[in-house]
Amino acid sequence: LPCDGMLVPLPAGQYQIFLADWAPRKRQRFSLAHELGHAIIHSKVKETRRVAERNLFLPPDDPEEERLCDLIAS
Repeated sequence: LPCDGMLVPLPAGQYQIFLADWAPRKRQRFSLAHELGHAIIHSKVKETRRVAERNLFLPPDDPEEERLCDLIAS
């Protein structure tokens, strides 16, 4: 992975989370919680899921969502 973690939208509203195996366990736990934050947001705000599906392999384009996911993870 080119990043610490990645949330991949699947059909029927499901998600798969990938974590970097090279990251320390503490970072993996934070990344898992961060990606779960994205899943929560995407399940409640459908527009964010569509954007995420289009930009799956691009850097995050919503700094507010990233900060919110960091807060959820911390």
